[in-house]
Amino acid sequence: MDGKAERVGERLVNPGIIGTYDQLVQSVEQHHVDTIVVCLEDRRAILPVQPLLDCKAMGLDILDGHHLFEETCGRLSIDSLRPSALIFSTGFRRRLTSLVSKRLFDVVVSAVGLVALIPLFVLIAALIRVDSPGPIFYRQVRVGLLPEVDGLRRPCHGVGRQPARSPSSCLDDEEFG
Repeated sequence: MDGKAERVGERLVNPGIIGTYDQLVQSVEQHHVDTIVVCLEDRRAILPVQPLLDCKAMGLDILDGHHLFEETCGRLSIDSLRPSALIFSTGFRRRLTSLVSKRLFDVVVSAVGLVALIPLFVLIAALIRVDSPGPIFYRQVRVGLLPEVDGLRRPCHGVGRQPARSPSSCLDDEEFG
């Protein structure tokens, strides 16, 4: 449908423009329409309010085209996005219940994942023990932002169980002074 009679018959998409806004009710009855999708660039000036109200009173579903696009495709129509839609939307507010339930879900899934991976961790520890002598974990000295020295425990993965150039060996070098 279009507001200009001279555009009737013009093909935009199949089937094209089939009538004017004034002919909306007649077209709905003729084509047995049960849903109308309104997709106008600027609804403030050209929205056919009375024909749409008549169709709504007939029991038809009237949907916003941009909202239908978002529901169907699962993404926003950026071309039609207006700042007011973002400002007045409620999608940015996070409720305490959703934050708590999300955190609880994250903790439970992480705990289940760790428990499920315990056999793999034990297998890796046994392979490290068989592969090379010494402890399974080694302590690596790390130097922080301030002159703080912090110990980090890491799994060993080599023959000497220490990286060739660990921070502890770097502390003895001249260049680190």
